[in-house]
Amino acid sequence: METQGKLPVPCSSTKVNGAIGAPSRPPGPAAVPYGFAFENPQSFAPLDAAQRVALDTRLGARELAQKAFLLAAKLKTVDHEDNWETDRPGFGTPGSMDRAFFSCAACHVGRVVVNGKMKFLPGMPNTQIEAQYYSKLLMLTGAALVKSGFDATSRTPVNPNNIGVDRDAVQALYAAMIDKALHRPETLYGDSPEAIARGKLQTLAVANAFPEVIKDLVAVAVKTHFIYYVVARNNAYKATLPDVLEDRPGQMDAFGIASGLVAIHTRRPDNSYVQFIQRDNPKSPFFTGFSKANGLATDTPGMTEPVSDLKTAGDRVLKNLSAWAPPVPAPVDVKSVNWARERYHANWDGNQGASSRTLASGASATGDPRMVNVRIHEPLNPFINNLPPPPYPFASVDLARAKEGKAIFKEQCASCHKPNNPTIYPVSRLGVDPNRTMVNTDVSRYGLTALVMEACTIYGLNNEGKPGAQWCIPQGDWNARQEEYFRDTPRRVADGANGYKADMLYGIWAQAPYLHNGSVPTIGQLICPSTRPTKFLRGDLFYDEALVGFEWGNRPTARYGPNDTILVKEYDTTVPSKANTGHTFGSDLCPDTSGLDPTRDRKEIETRLLGSRVGALLAYLKTL
Repeated sequence: METQGKLPVPCSSTKVNGAIGAPSRPPGPAAVPYGFAFENPQSFAPLDAAQRVALDTRLGARELAQKAFLLAAKLKTVDHEDNWETDRPGFGTPGSMDRAFFSCAACHVGRVVVNGKMKFLPGMPNTQIEAQYYSKLLMLTGAALVKSGFDATSRTPVNPNNIGVDRDAVQALYAAMIDKALHRPETLYGDSPEAIARGKLQTLAVANAFPEVIKDLVAVAVKTHFIYYVVARNNAYKATLPDVLEDRPGQMDAFGIASGLVAIHTRRPDNSYVQFIQRDNPKSPFFTGFSKANGLATDTPGMTEPVSDLKTAGDRVLKNLSAWAPPVPAPVDVKSVNWARERYHANWDGNQGASSRTLASGASATGDPRMVNVRIHEPLNPFINNLPPPPYPFASVDLARAKEGKAIFKEQCASCHKPNNPTIYPVSRLGVDPNRTMVNTDVSRYGLTALVMEACTIYGLNNEGKPGAQWCIPQGDWNARQEEYFRDTPRRVADGANGYKADMLYGIWAQAPYLHNGSVPTIGQLICPSTRPTKFLRGDLFYDEALVGFEWGNRPTARYGPNDTILVKEYDTTVPSKANTGHTFGSDLCPDTSGLDPTRDRKEIETRLLGSRVGALLAYLKTL
């Protein structure tokens, strides 16, 4: 969830790259695709005849006057910046315009086809979403409104002052929006009277602020370009594969990409981000130096010396970008969040504390601490702490074999997969792809923590004296807070202790494909490494009940339902960061499959695995 910025709507109920979609539009005053949410406290009552005429008259006037209105507007630059001190009371607060953005459910509600019907799986990973492709759509949408000064394919930073907006394109977009509200309002939010009212009123609100809306959209495009093309493609994603924005259904490089936010916020014209860092912790390495002498695991070239000047501290972050940017690509699977109370660490590599998981995700997803609605994150931790996993929905559970498998699990698996396990298992022991464990550097770690703390501080100041104003500040001194929000994973790398955590396996049946990078289609193939395919399909919502995982060898031949879009892509384990090696624990249970091809001999492999002790373990894992 690391899309930078939120778009004002009206919008229709189309899906994002086919990744999110409900079987039908839900009833009510405003309906959006499953996994999206509005941040708007307003309610909208149906319009009476007089109100509708009056509103249509105002929209019609906007339609007639749109060319003069837009020509008079200052559309050239995207240099608007909020003032931290004077504008702070409005930070983190929903405005009057609908702004559609991913909700938690976009990534953390899975789906599976059961008996021909779509079943939703709360708390489980959405195996189809391509959230970073959505970022690409935002970038390209903004770029489409620009005539000059913005090359979306370039790896060099865009100078916002050189941007020239394409007025013809902007006018056409404006006209199409007004026309839709006047003549096809049901295509905005739905056809209920409340939805019609909302569509017309929100269209008028967007029309009244259209120049600022366009500037915001272009600014989002510029920031997205900087994070993905200037930071990521010049460092971790230099190679052609993996792509920095595409071909990762159910995956994202959350922390590798989010690190670019540190660089982009040091470019604020008022330098308020660096000022906040100094005010929050004067002894931050941003000022005392990122060095071993200062207690860190490594020296960051160009940033080891202490500085006191705010501008110098910010400028050297950007100047030495290649010295601290994530060095490797690391797309990983979306994590399940069910029964989170039994997880000591958050995320695959345990790079955060459990209590910080929701707000830190919200801050990186929103991309700007001044836009984070901190209030809505407070109830999320207790919610996911007590969110049960969905039960296995198929009838293919042999309980007698499951009982046998339970004993095998206790013998082979339970010593690692236990509640609140604090251990980080080194990649040198696991043998799995190491990239995810290497993405956070000292600069990105301290910088991302500062972004979260800035959002939290804004909330505290705006709600000073109210109950819960300080809920998001971890207990303890500054160093304890730092460790809770972002663990010292750079030291793990320096010490050769970088690795991954082991969670309880509740609902493991719905978390396919397996390993942190989703490189193994089924649990059966995870247990028996020789059966793992080099290439397979991801994103299919049909299920392999035998080996326990989503269908991986055959593409769907028809839509799952009338409103569902198929998104299935090939996964190649030879691409950097996508290796399917390691985690060979339990392989002693496997039958002989030598000479068999994982794809061509799939049925024979299935027969042998199910007839062995592996089959009993699979039966038990279905019951968790």
